[in-house]
Amino acid sequence: MSPDNDGRVRSSLTTVVTGGVTATGIYTASFAFTGSTSLTDVFDVWFTGSMTTSDATQATIQFHTGNIVPKILNSSNINPTTQYVTKITNLKPSYINTEEPKLRVYTRKKDWSPNIYTIANSEIQTSIVNKAYYRVIRTIDDLEVISYGTGSDQQTKLSYDVSGNYFNLDMNLLESGYMYNLRFAYYLNGTYKEQPEIFQFRVES
Repeated sequence: MSPDNDGRVRSSLTTVVTGGVTATGIYTASFAFTGSTSLTDVFDVWFTGSMTTSDATQATIQFHTGNIVPKILNSSNINPTTQYVTKITNLKPSYINTEEPKLRVYTRKKDWSPNIYTIANSEIQTSIVNKAYYRVIRTIDDLEVISYGTGSDQQTKLSYDVSGNYFNLDMNLLESGYMYNLRFAYYLNGTYKEQPEIFQFRVES
């Protein structure tokens, strides 16, 4: 925690942030810091909480180090309608009904236009949609097999991490021998908007 107890991280203060466990092998840590537009990198050092040091760089055992690239968020005096382009990056043409794949969803703003420097020097970063949902429709008769779970259970809400949105789909819930469509809906500016893309796959026994 920050030594001045106000939640901020400043270069004049050595700070240790307490992390948490989301799932096996996935750890999180939340904090805030003051900076400027000239700040290009923040370096993180992960070490055991059993040490009493107040400076992570002085830890005798460092499990992982990395860097975080800050994003500048500009405010606006209008409420723009954001449109997204969606793609499932690891969707296969067919699945066995015993599979439960983790499907990765890549999302970017529709009007995003990279410059030459961006293309040559960095990977294309995905946009994370905090409230994204999926549904499954049987292609042959348009039967909705899995509906959007936007109610209290949120059963079809996509999870997300630093790499973007994702969800697990249990193929055992679907009847073998049929083609299925996957569609997504995003909760944007106070309303649910179904995305235009349709993704197809087949389930085999």
